[in-house]
Amino acid sequence: MKKVYSIIYKLHKILSIPLSILFILWYVSGLVMLYHPFPRLNDTIRPVKEVDYAVTDSLWQQVPATFRSCQFIFSGNHQLIKVDGEVLGAYHPTKDDILSIADDYNIIVHHIDTLADIDRWIPFNRLMSHLPIYRLVSNEEDYLYISSQTGEILQYNTKKARLWAYVGAIPHYVYYKPLRRDSELWKDVVILLSGIATISVILGLIISICFLIKRKRLKLFRKATWQTHYLFGLISGIFMFAFIFSGMMSLAKVPEILIERHPYKAPLLEKSHYDIQALPSHFKRCDLADDIKPIFRSYITEKMEISPATLTNGVSITSNEVEEIINSRLQEDVLSTETVVNDWFYYQNGEKGFKTETTHHSVYWNEKGYFKVMDRNSKARYICYQVLHTFKIPFLNTKEPLRLTAMWILLLSGLVIVISGTILSYRIVRK
Repeated sequence: MKKVYSIIYKLHKILSIPLSILFILWYVSGLVMLYHPFPRLNDTIRPVKEVDYAVTDSLWQQVPATFRSCQFIFSGNHQLIKVDGEVLGAYHPTKDDILSIADDYNIIVHHIDTLADIDRWIPFNRLMSHLPIYRLVSNEEDYLYISSQTGEILQYNTKKARLWAYVGAIPHYVYYKPLRRDSELWKDVVILLSGIATISVILGLIISICFLIKRKRLKLFRKATWQTHYLFGLISGIFMFAFIFSGMMSLAKVPEILIERHPYKAPLLEKSHYDIQALPSHFKRCDLADDIKPIFRSYITEKMEISPATLTNGVSITSNEVEEIINSRLQEDVLSTETVVNDWFYYQNGEKGFKTETTHHSVYWNEKGYFKVMDRNSKARYICYQVLHTFKIPFLNTKEPLRLTAMWILLLSGLVIVISGTILSYRIVRK
């Protein structure tokens, strides 16, 4: 037993030395990420534009009969429809087009860069097809990225958001361009690093528990660094494990050998179910959906608005309609239906919903068209990531200040563990 413990102790030291800086980066950046995510173009930034139904109708005629996703967007004075990744109405923006887009985003252009490669603020290989990319730089050093191939707005960020990202999202997500541009390599590296880090935390927990069992007291060391590392590791080590492990599970899958998968593949959307004349006259962006009934999800203000996809049908959904849809899509009988408001897997800002159970799935839905299907495997992955990493649990869903306070306490306690561990690692290396 002593030999096993000795191996665990040495392995923990060996792993902790190279991982110590990585741990500090993850914890410090985690605190920043509570308030400053990676800067992205979102629907609060997009301008509200008026639909020209004649232009929309001509583009709509090019849409195939069935599709997985369809989105209506604007780029300056151009209307675009994005269908399964293909952009209808794509154009090569001229300088006048670029200045029109800048005006929409209230940007006073200082200069325009033509990028021959993606940069650190658009480090995704899926954007390579848009090269060269125009980067508008404002007098305030805000960046707006425009595709030269389709005219799409690809990214928007401010100088302040970029500064926060250097100490937040970039180290937290390991968003370094040479690595992130290859999405599969980036995914494998992050899973590997967080997996090794998880093992190191588990070994540290075992050591702390063994100390406690053997000595039967919390005060073990004279030196403050050793005592701090041991005590905080014993008390909050389990939360440190949850944080690192759940970070890995943001990219990893729950093995099917542990929990069988019964994946749900949403049906193709049918063009014939949508009436373009029912499209809202003004919006920032509008998505087509057919969770239960064909609907438009449009962004006119900061909140998403749902409207029927035809001029005659409403959005209101009945239980009988849902049961018929579940039977046809899942090929499973409905076992039970109950009301939910703040569930582990359903929370829509207080909007009442329902949970319908079938043989292998739980279906969460509401009368406005929300429809989410989960099997046991997807529930396990949700818990492993969303619950453990961001504390998205029923008790805290409606208490954001309390959730943030809990995150601060656990992240700071983890930071104490890793800083004290880093000091000990430095001493070991120095010797």
